[in-house]
Amino acid sequence: MCRPQREPCSVVAPEPQAKSGDGPVHSARIYKLAKDSAVKARTQAINQLKAVLVIADPALRERLSTLGNVNRPGVSGDFTS
Repeated sequence: MCRPQREPCSVVAPEPQAKSGDGPVHSARIYKLAKDSAVKARTQAINQLKAVLVIADPALRERLSTLGNVNRPGVSGDFTS
């Protein structure tokens, strides 16, 4: 601590260091980013499929409405030409 009675002391701030971009914290950050992106894409696909089911043929709507969110995209892929 600097005291006014004595000669002034100088406070030297440490040099700022850039993050190295490797290591376990960086790996966890990248993993979380990829996972969050995949979850968002999955949610968008499910919502889009549900929106299409609203205007779909009643027979198709009945067939797909009994499936859960996990199975619905796989079965819907069978309808592509």
